[in-house]
Formats: sequence, structure tokens, C-alpha cells
Amino acid sequence: MALVIDDRTDIKRAKAETKEIRDIFGRYVHPSVVNRLIADPQALNLGGETREITVLFADIRGSTRLGEITPPEQMMNLLNGYWEKVVEAIWNQGGTITAFLGDGLMAIFNAPLAQEDHALRAVRAALGMREGVLAYQRNILPELHVAFGFGLNTGQAVVGNLGSGRMQNYTAIGDTVNVGERIQGKALDNDILINHTTFLQVRQYVRVEKLAPLYVKNKTEPLDVFRLKGWL
Repeated sequence: MALVIDDRTDIKRAKAETKEIRDIFGRYVHPSVVNRLIADPQALNLGGETREITVLFADIRGSTRLGEITPPEQMMNLLNGYWEKVVEAIWNQGGTITAFLGDGLMAIFNAPLAQEDHALRAVRAALGMREGVLAYQRNILPELHVAFGFGLNTGQAVVGNLGSGRMQNYTAIGDTVNVGERIQGKALDNDILINHTTFLQVRQYVRVEKLAPLYVKNKTEPLDVFRLKGWL
């Protein structure tokens, strides 16, 4: 009888663990990644851990103007079409979407699953996002076009669940994330800017243009930032 009870307890625990993983990651990562996490829950450290990641920020420019000339329902459908291309590019590279931030989005690579080539994956995702957005625009009226700005940064961050007991979100926090967001804020329309920490990990694959030293908020020293042009 004790063995049967133990088996039932293990089954309940496994079901609860599976539900927790689906609740946390179901909206943010590709279903194949969710299945891998369910198969190996030990790969997760939801309580928080420090690890190297590459963070990617994407931001829509021109949505305010679009809202002035477009009925709300049409605008929602239009923006969802843009975001569909963006999310697809991130998921294709195994990225984790941690937040939609107004007109922007944050994604991380190398968490929750380890990815040795996380910087390269983030670069592939950014280039895929831009390509997908431009392809989408070829099928809609020019006045409905918007631009995107992209920013990438690589470094140490704390990743894990953040929030209250009832409302938690898997995310990354720290200076690496803050700098990535500020780099994105400096991008021109449809520019992809990468910090030198990302560039060092992908330099054998990409064509870049080195920018003038970039000053961002809360940093006394300027950043060495590159505009991503494409593949070598």
C-alpha cells in the first residue's frame, strides 16, 4: 500500500511540475523547448541564477502615427502581423521571449536551456526579424509601414522567476539587460546594433560598421557598438 501511495505522490508531483513549466514558458518559448524542459526539469533553476546571456530588444517606431490613421481593430491586426514575424524569428533560434513592453519586446538566449552559440543565435534572430518585417511590408500599403530598432548585448545576468507568488515571469535582470535596452534606444530605423561583447563572439560570421563611441545612461564610459550589416 505504501508503494502505491508513493507512486501516486510521484505522479501528482510530476503533473504539478509539468503544469508549472507550461504555465511559465508556454507563451514565451517554442513548444519544442517546453517539451525539453518537461523532459528534463533539472535544467531549470527558477529561483534565480547568474549566467551569461545574450539579450535582444526590439522596438516598433511609428505606431503612434499609425494609430492616428488606422481604425483600432485594423491597427491591432496589423501590429499582430508584425509581431508574428518577430516572434517566429526568435523561436526559430531557440530564444525566450521574456516580455512585451508597450511597443517593444525583450528576448534572451542561453536561458532557460544552455546554448553555447547564444550570441550567434541572437544575431540570426535579429536579422531574421528584420527580413521578416520587410517581407511583411511588401504585402501592405506603404502608409501602414513602421520601422523597428534592434539592440543586442552579451554578458552576465540573473535569470529566473520574478514577481509575486500569484504572478511570476521568467526573465533576466542586471546591467547586461539595461545596457541592451539602451543600445536599442540608439538604433536608427531598422538598424541592428550590437555591443562589442556580442561582436566578439560572432565576428567571424558577420559584416559590421563600427560606430562612434556611444554614450548611454548610467555609464561613465562610452560603449563600443557596431551596426550589423549582414553575413560575411
